[in-house]
Amino acid sequence: MLSPEIPGNEELRQQVLDDQELLDTPADPYLDTLVRVVRELFEVETVLVSLIDHERQWFKARLGLDIAETPRTVSFCGHAILASDPFIVEDASADPRFADNPVVTGHPFLRFYAGQPLFSENGQALGTLCLIHSQAKQLNDRQIRLLRDMATLVEGYLKLRSVSQQTVQLRAALSREQRKAMLDPLTQLWNRAGLEHFLQRELRLAQERGLQLGLLFCDLDHFKAVNDTHGHGAGDQALWESARCIAAAVRPQDVV
Repeated sequence: MLSPEIPGNEELRQQVLDDQELLDTPADPYLDTLVRVVRELFEVETVLVSLIDHERQWFKARLGLDIAETPRTVSFCGHAILASDPFIVEDASADPRFADNPVVTGHPFLRFYAGQPLFSENGQALGTLCLIHSQAKQLNDRQIRLLRDMATLVEGYLKLRSVSQQTVQLRAALSREQRKAMLDPLTQLWNRAGLEHFLQRELRLAQERGLQLGLLFCDLDHFKAVNDTHGHGAGDQALWESARCIAAAVRPQDVV
């Protein structure tokens, strides 16, 4: 198996990624929408917005994959960030660089991969917008241009997000390690520890500003029946979809 090389500018690249405050943050409804459009546009099973961290690739947005991260050593995106053009593998099982890669020989049984690097404002490759499919596939010139264009949209949104007031507040409120402990890996929403942290903060801010605080509690009725009838995989998917629906229905400053 060919593991990805470490870029020569890795220290600077990692620092820029850390400064973006993207790692270990909740799923974003706008990026969720974009990866859904990309999946339909390219007719693939999985689309990811993948960020290359020290020893892992972490998925800021994902559709078609039920895990939050994988080791960097087995990542295709780790190879993709080494260039500026799309990195395309038409059939990984027939490619000597990847044929014995665990994500090829095992779940998700990757065959086709296409990843366009995502660059920061100063040109550092932070990760990729990538397409994955369990059958060999090719992209024509038009599709490659479309992949670049969609990646440009992701880059633009990430740049706007990095200077938003929400990101400034998040940076001031929580360290990265704190965020990691407060994020549910399945739904990519804040977990109970996150609730306890943010509820106290929001109560304090509401009192200081003379405002009222609204709290909504949602319960999924008969959820056990989903697991019992269709299996835990379907149950996980129901939780994921429910989380996306809730996050898309609230304002950016609201906490889910």
